[in-house]
Amino acid sequence: MKQEEVRLCGCGQPVRYETPTGMACNKYFRCPTRKEMAETIISLRVELARYKAGITAGVDKFRDSAADGPIGVYAEKIEQAILAEIEDSVLGASIDELSNEAIEELEEYKAFKFGWDGYVGSPIDAGLIEIAQLLVVYIADKFKEKGVMPTEITPGPVADGSINIEFGFGNVYFILTLPSHAESIGFYSEYDGKIGDDVELEPRLEQLGGKIASVFGC
Repeated sequence: MKQEEVRLCGCGQPVRYETPTGMACNKYFRCPTRKEMAETIISLRVELARYKAGITAGVDKFRDSAADGPIGVYAEKIEQAILAEIEDSVLGASIDELSNEAIEELEEYKAFKFGWDGYVGSPIDAGLIEIAQLLVVYIADKFKEKGVMPTEITPGPVADGSINIEFGFGNVYFILTLPSHAESIGFYSEYDGKIGDDVELEPRLEQLGGKIASVFGC
């Protein structure tokens, strides 16, 4: 069973704080604003597909008129280059939008005072917040490298001063937990069902890279 309570996230929206089974003191949230952003990005991808189809149709018409000569081959290469450039640009911009929103929300945590959650929430260390922001940038870059569009990049504050960051793409979903003592990163993945698999912060990104690579299947 998941315990649930409603509070406000950094964007002022009511959110559901949940504690998954087997993850005591490891609360995270899903913000409706993030959901709307994901839906907007999906719509953008649909429009991109239509635009690409139009380019392909135009190039096909030109190539057919040139038969199988060198002009037709050249037209196909132009098409591939244009489509690749459009795909990379839209994908990169979409990922940047998600990661920038996450970084901005994390920055807001620096203003948290004792009792920020309405109870006994501990302030979140500025150094831990900066590590979380670094991880967001790092993993966003991994998404770009793999050409994968994340469905969410969502940070969440925890009452004990820790930070959770949710990432999702396709049917894969995972959470990074940065405890307030900042000695390790808790790694939870619904994809492989591993819970409480910690990654030491030293060397931080190098070891985490192996975990992320396993999630991406490479």
